[in-house]
Amino acid sequence: MRYQEFHPAPDLASWVKRFWTMEASASAPAPAWETILPDGSVEIVLNFGDPFLRLHDDGSIERQPPAILVGQMSRSIRLRPSGRVRLFGARFLPGGAWGLLGFPQQEASGWIPPLDSVCGPRAGELLERVGAAANPVAAAEAFLRARPGRVSGIEPVVGWITAAGGLVSVDELSRRSGWSGRQLRRRFLDVVGLPPKSLARVVRLQRAARALSGHGRVSLAALAADCGYYDQSHFIRDFRDFAGCAPRQYLARNRPISDCFVGPEEPAVADFYNPPARPSDRLEA
Repeated sequence: MRYQEFHPAPDLASWVKRFWTMEASASAPAPAWETILPDGSVEIVLNFGDPFLRLHDDGSIERQPPAILVGQMSRSIRLRPSGRVRLFGARFLPGGAWGLLGFPQQEASGWIPPLDSVCGPRAGELLERVGAAANPVAAAEAFLRARPGRVSGIEPVVGWITAAGGLVSVDELSRRSGWSGRQLRRRFLDVVGLPPKSLARVVRLQRAARALSGHGRVSLAALAADCGYYDQSHFIRDFRDFAGCAPRQYLARNRPISDCFVGPEEPAVADFYNPPARPSDRLEA
């Protein structure tokens, strides 16, 4: 499996976290189903290889279309390739898809719709241009530059959550931002696709998943304490809610694709205690 990430151009860095590519040749034995954890990001994924398959809870298998939008996820999904892998993706910062794609993000939360249901006929144009381009990142950037480019005003609040590793309460976010808990929840559902508390849980999950994936053997009790869970049982319950399995079961699974979607380390927790000025109120209360 060959996986690469690319930084966006500076003019798109307020919305796009990374562009990425993934390639692998078709293998004779059928690959195992992989558990893809929520990561707090909405993504555009373009497939120029064989279709990916998704396993649903009822046992049904869905062939994914070549151009999809992965909405905010609050639980894991099970995927596997059906042959040759050749993917290109645009991973948005929390709220970035709202700024560039121009629709309320809660409409896609928990869903993986075809991209044309969101972007219309231009989704086919994007698939064609990126697939034919010598520089697929530049082709994707040209497509995104034609989008609205809105700023929501909650970007600093999202930054406080990620900088704190998810260890921050909604009350604290409300106090620092000057918005009520109800206002924050409404804004986050519209712009991010998850309530602030849920985004904090996902950020904390990602922190734990990084630690699990980076060590051959790790103490779950120590990991739970480091990531701010009450105790080991709390960590295991929370992990199971998202992943559908216990941490040790997740570790035992084959994860060449899954580990690509465990995000990099976020800014230091100390950044949270020096927040920027209160964000301007750019959305309706």
